Amino acid sequence: MGNDLITALIDVVGENEGLTGREYAKYLNSNGFPDINKHIVNSALYKNRNIFLPNFDEIGRPAWTIKAPYHRQAHVPLSFPEIIKQNATGDQRVSHYIPSVGFLDEGIEWNPRLELYPWQVRALNQWQRGGFIGVVEAVTGGGKTRLAIGAMEAHLKRGWKVGIIVPSKELQRQWYQVITEHLNKKLGTDYKIGFLGNGFKQSLTYVDILIAIAKSASVSRMLPKGQKGLIIADECHHYGASSWAKALENGFDRRLGLTATYERSDNGIERYLNKYFDEVVYTLDFEEALSEDIIAPFKVGFLGVRFYPHEQKEYDKVDGECRKLRNKLINEYNLDAEPFEEFMRQINRLADGGSGEGTMLARRYKSAMIKRRDIISNAMQKMEAISLLAPAVRSAERSILFAQTKEATRKASAEMKKAGINSEVLDSDMSMDERKTVFAAFEDGTHELIAAPLLLDEGIDVPSADLAIIVAASRSKRQMIQRMGRVLRKKKDGRMARIVILYVKNTVEDPALGAHETFINEITEAAGDNVVTFDINDDSEEITEFLNTW
Repeated sequence: MGNDLITALIDVVGENEGLTGREYAKYLNSNGFPDINKHIVNSALYKNRNIFLPNFDEIGRPAWTIKAPYHRQAHVPLSFPEIIKQNATGDQRVSHYIPSVGFLDEGIEWNPRLELYPWQVRALNQWQRGGFIGVVEAVTGGGKTRLAIGAMEAHLKRGWKVGIIVPSKELQRQWYQVITEHLNKKLGTDYKIGFLGNGFKQSLTYVDILIAIAKSASVSRMLPKGQKGLIIADECHHYGASSWAKALENGFDRRLGLTATYERSDNGIERYLNKYFDEVVYTLDFEEALSEDIIAPFKVGFLGVRFYPHEQKEYDKVDGECRKLRNKLINEYNLDAEPFEEFMRQINRLADGGSGEGTMLARRYKSAMIKRRDIISNAMQKMEAISLLAPAVRSAERSILFAQTKEATRKASAEMKKAGINSEVLDSDMSMDERKTVFAAFEDGTHELIAAPLLLDEGIDVPSADLAIIVAASRSKRQMIQRMGRVLRKKKDGRMARIVILYVKNTVEDPALGAHETFINEITEAAGDNVVTFDINDDSEEITEFLNTW
């Protein structure tokens, strides 16, 4: 974000302290500046915490104030037309929110028979404005794959080849099913679909569409020389790893990246992805998805618990070590304190850096973080709180419980069984056949709840559920969006999705202390009045009534 925009925000926040980023955006919009939106404002506020101070409420929504000595009279801000003009090319988050003005001059139109959502048309138009190169971010369940079908169809009928790279064979299968259903069958086309990886070694020499697993695409050429090609990278954040980046073949002139959140904990975005995809051209968040009736309306319940004395003592010791190491790394190795994602990217780079003192400190910090996470994940009161949620599980169509570790997952599932819930654990130790058996029983209602650690976060086709219980909230925004996406698909009977987030009070996962920052702000804004914070000592009937009423 440019210095001129920061100066202008200093002016606006200094004059109107105590508002949210969304309210500042509305304030600017009401003065005739539609290109300034909450995403731009929130990004600037969070990235400049040396200037702007968030005061979090009990569910983590910030009201912003300004730090001394940043006072309005000390600055002469630019007018907002000047800011827009100066940032139109310099800031990737400005131009892609301009409302759609129709199709562009080249003649590419998105087939109306595909019945794309309005946001998908807007996103494709923005991608086209960017020279058919860019990344589209969209919340899980928002329709990224269908958007890609629109891009594919427009190019295939003009004789272009299409390569699709995916992280896993499961996603390879899912893409084949979607292409077959929504392109060949729906439109009556007969484009040839080929595969690379999972025992196949085809290329775009002989097929129109090639669905390639990234590992295989990294060592094989997909597009023949001289052929026009469009590449679609599903879950494109993966390809910021040095080995996976080799799958990003330079022969493709047009490039579309798809992801729920364009972020990594290392420097892979800057080192590989931005060089290939240039920038994010469109972002679909929860609020926009709700406004277009793409996802189910949802409510969020935060359920706070506490440590027992022996847990508190263990947590304080490890947390103290984390804080001491963090301060040392920031002060002596010039790491950025905020935002947290950038701090962790720098930590990971330093941890991989060799054998110096900084590398050792970074590794110690990561180890202490894992210990702290495990203490929080396995808090005894979290397991006790799970039984309070059993009545909500009984009234749900299907429920999914997320934990961070296998141990916590098994404990949580056992607590549900004690409460009379037919619960099944799903983890990476199971074979694919065993997982399919669990999913089948979940689909037909035999299992009321499945409990999983990281296995369901990405790339797994899970039967639709309407209640998510998050026992340990991840600090990764992408992981949290993936988890919520498991229950946000629209329900045939119109019921709301329900999300319960358990947290230990006065720890790094407490929303009132700023945990999860922009993610919590985003979901609570979208949920509106359907957000309530509970305590483990609250009446279980009150919690059940909130979750079961829609």
